[in-house]
Amino acid sequence: MDFFSDNELGKKELNSEEINFNVFNAIVGIFNRYELCFCKHFPMYNDRRQIIGTDRKTLIADIKGYIPSFEEFGQFEEWNFPNKYSVLDFVQYCYSKISDVYYDETDFFGRDTYITMSTNEKKEAFRKEVNQIFERNQIVFYVDENGNIKRQLPIEMGNLINDLPVKTNDDNLNELIKLAIDNIHKPEIEKRTFALEKIWDAYERMKTYYEGMNKRNSANTLIEEVARGTNNFDEVLEAEFRSLTDIGNKFQIRHFERGKIKVNDKKHVDYLFFRMIALISLCLNELNT
Repeated sequence: MDFFSDNELGKKELNSEEINFNVFNAIVGIFNRYELCFCKHFPMYNDRRQIIGTDRKTLIADIKGYIPSFEEFGQFEEWNFPNKYSVLDFVQYCYSKISDVYYDETDFFGRDTYITMSTNEKKEAFRKEVNQIFERNQIVFYVDENGNIKRQLPIEMGNLINDLPVKTNDDNLNELIKLAIDNIHKPEIEKRTFALEKIWDAYERMKTYYEGMNKRNSANTLIEEVARGTNNFDEVLEAEFRSLTDIGNKFQIRHFERGKIKVNDKKHVDYLFFRMIALISLCLNELNT
């Protein structure tokens, strides 16, 4: 559905990581509208073993088994509805169980019977409806094409990393960068902190890129290669390398001994990740084959 305000004023910036009760109820409303699409996994049969609907009781029991905080499903109020992680689990669960359903015939008792297909039309429709609810409420989370929950990155970071080519001759370096990028998209702060650790690991690995040199000489060679074309730009890069190394040693990014400072704020995690990936992106222009 297109909204007039979006067309006239543009879509709002996505800046919230909270799911309120109204959004939760809207998602439950979508779930209810798609109830028939769960009948492949939770069928209700007539006496001829034809599907006549979804066994809602079994479906709800299964949801409660996978998502314990949904124990009171159907009785939630604003003060006790599930936290955002449980709501996102619920969305992911629904996507995994939805199937395309088509009318077959009317049985002897006048009930419609259905057949299910392995196509993804209803999955995609469900995904788009949920994503629009998130977007209209300025929520950064979304369901991707595979049914995974991800978050929209800040625009500048997203533009930098979403199509970042990673194809150096060092497979370990490539894997670390890709692992970091994959996890920075995830909603859990633990996954994002892990992404920060992995991008710092990639940075340290990148400094040893040139074989036959010690770490310092390899890093200096990298700086010289990347800085070519702009006078004194090597000084800028040297300062940035030193600064990021000091940050990695001071904060709980790669080292977790006593005395290291924990990065608690999600915005600080994003800032440090963005700063590091900007440097690595610049260096990849030289290192990519």
